[in-house]
Amino acid sequence: MLIVPDPSTATMDPFTAVPTLSVIGDVVDPITKEEYSRDPRHIAKKAEQHLKSTGIGDVAYFGPEPEFFILDDVRFDTEFPQRLLLRRTPPRASGTPAAMRGPNLGYKPRHKEGYFPVPPIDSQQDIRQEMVM
Repeated sequence: MLIVPDPSTATMDPFTAVPTLSVIGDVVDPITKEEYSRDPRHIAKKAEQHLKSTGIGDVAYFGPEPEFFILDDVRFDTEFPQRLLLRRTPPRASGTPAAMRGPNLGYKPRHKEGYFPVPPIDSQQDIRQEMVM
């Protein structure tokens, strides 16, 4: 697969310590250069075109689903075939005892609102950026 950047989506992220350019791209077949039919962005474009063509609506809003977790604690145990255990404790999980310990520094995501937070709620942006670099 080949990702072709869409220059119209380029924007500088004003909240990161390292200058970061965010660009959205389309996935295409590297040989035929045709849009990849299973690319979520391609599917979203087709869905929006369908809404417009049928008169149901003229705008559709879609969101990203990046996953990059930094955990406070991970424990695992295997006793095959009887048992497999994996326990993780996310550092900013709302409503968990780990999230409520210490001083209230604000910017804690509410329940079901921390899946894709942005700064300042996402306090781990800079460390993830360092890890990627």
